[in-house]
Amino acid sequence: MLVVYIVGARGSHAEYFYTLCQTLRPWNLGEINMQHGKQTDNGHASFASSNSPSDTDLSSRSRVLTRPELLGQIFGILAPSEDLSSDPPPTPNTSRGDDRATLASCARVCRAFHDLAIDALWATLDRTEPLLSLFTVDKLGNRHLPVGDVDAEWNVFKRYASRVRNLRLTGSNVGRSCIWIMLSSKSCGAPLLPNLRKLVAVKMAASDVAPVILLLASPIRELCLSFGTLKGQEDEPPSDDVLSRLVTVVFNEVVKGSPKELTHLSLLARFPLPAGCIPALAQCSSLQSLQLPEYTLLDGKHLRGLATLQSLRSISLAVGLGECTAAADTNVGTVWGQLNELCLTASPSDAATFVAAARPQALTTFHLTVPDPVTLNSLQECLGELVSHLPQSIRDLQLGIRNPPPTSEWTLSDVVHPFFGLRGLEEFACDLGACLPHLTDEDLAQVARAWPGLSRLDLLGSVKPRQESLAGLRRPTVHALAAFLRGCPGLRDLALPGLDTASFPPVHAVPVLDSALERFTLAYLPATGAAGRFDFAVVVDRVCPRLEKLTLLCAGHVEGGRGVVRFLQAMRAGREHGRIRLAQAATEGVVAPERSVPPLGDEPAER
Repeated sequence: MLVVYIVGARGSHAEYFYTLCQTLRPWNLGEINMQHGKQTDNGHASFASSNSPSDTDLSSRSRVLTRPELLGQIFGILAPSEDLSSDPPPTPNTSRGDDRATLASCARVCRAFHDLAIDALWATLDRTEPLLSLFTVDKLGNRHLPVGDVDAEWNVFKRYASRVRNLRLTGSNVGRSCIWIMLSSKSCGAPLLPNLRKLVAVKMAASDVAPVILLLASPIRELCLSFGTLKGQEDEPPSDDVLSRLVTVVFNEVVKGSPKELTHLSLLARFPLPAGCIPALAQCSSLQSLQLPEYTLLDGKHLRGLATLQSLRSISLAVGLGECTAAADTNVGTVWGQLNELCLTASPSDAATFVAAARPQALTTFHLTVPDPVTLNSLQECLGELVSHLPQSIRDLQLGIRNPPPTSEWTLSDVVHPFFGLRGLEEFACDLGACLPHLTDEDLAQVARAWPGLSRLDLLGSVKPRQESLAGLRRPTVHALAAFLRGCPGLRDLALPGLDTASFPPVHAVPVLDSALERFTLAYLPATGAAGRFDFAVVVDRVCPRLEKLTLLCAGHVEGGRGVVRFLQAMRAGREHGRIRLAQAATEGVVAPERSVPPLGDEPAER
């Protein structure tokens, strides 16, 4: 009898360990019967794998359970995600906390599990508290003074610190400066986290600069930096002299610490890097991904400073070239021909000049944000020139215009028509802020003809529009929507300002499509009342049979969207029940009786 207790596994982890035992069958483990143990008082589950093996089977099973490569993969599945872009959970009662509890329980099973489980447990930390809590401190006011056996605790710290691969540092370290000073003296210039590969330091305060500089001595490959909102600067880019000096100090440490190992560098909006610091990035010769804040506006001189980065595959930057700058003056085309992703913030004319100079022949993703007001004629002219320099390899295109021209006289095609020459697009998004253009049946037809391979189309953007701005817009009809989905059979995600639902067509006039659409977002749906929701649900059910999520964004229409979803759920449940009854009748050799279905009535009752 081999019994393995995993005390601490929660939620779906019991099923996971059952699946794990099933995967061990190829290693001659014989028949495995998983028995779930009783639920303990603290919510942990214990379970056992039982068998009656021979000595040979037991020996082979022991060898399997002590194979580091197999256990490493198992514990790697339970390890927290290496994505540290989001804030850590406020409480440990989350799935991430459950994963850590399960790994901690695995580490207590046996010596063979211990080191590998601890490695997975400490590989990714979304806060610095687990490291700092290894030291005994006495809190005096706002200060945490080390009071324990510092040498012994330092040895323990080194054992765990060597396991950390990914770290997120968020917020202020005020009060813990004494611990960081002690760590600095103990490290004697050596990397504090010798195997740290990814550091995310966001919302930093002035007190965080010293710990970040201390961590930058590690051989970091991925780095993300930004400062928090300072007092009085909630709505403006930080330009305070003190903050600018702090930014320069941190950036100098970045390019001085381990520039050759750095492959990904993201400097977010709250990291106002002076453009004069850009030439120092030439020391980061292995850089593959670079994100610069919009505050750092680059001209031709600064772009020439980036021309030595031959490994760049992705770059996000803001460009201000001016009218007198020619494409040849930027001198980046010789090395940026390998770019796969380009996110550009610039005027339409500067964007056209920059792309002509960069000549990104391998580009697959292009995002353009126009920050300044533009007229429709100048926008069309510059976008036409821009597209002439873009390669046909582009699959993902996003256009953002923060101050678009008034929408009273033009439609969506007037803006996106220049991009119709890019025939291979699979994703397109147009963000015009709170200003939405007219969208007609012909607009959708042109999009379907130009981009039949679309998988995502977003015409709403990031700003939730107001109802008064949507009521006067021209909207496509249901027939146009059905024709568009027929023309783009692979479309999975669609976001539109609205539909013309003044009069729904008869049910028999709406085609039944095998559309792949899974997510459908509308800002505005004029139809109100249960009858209008039911008619719309019938249309959606016929043209979008695989729809998983329907969203209405405009205030006052959210509940109407829920009503449509309830009708859709009822329709699909009825079809599923019908299939079950027919299958059961066919199995039993009985013909299901025909029953008349009572009409729903003009106004279906809502609960």
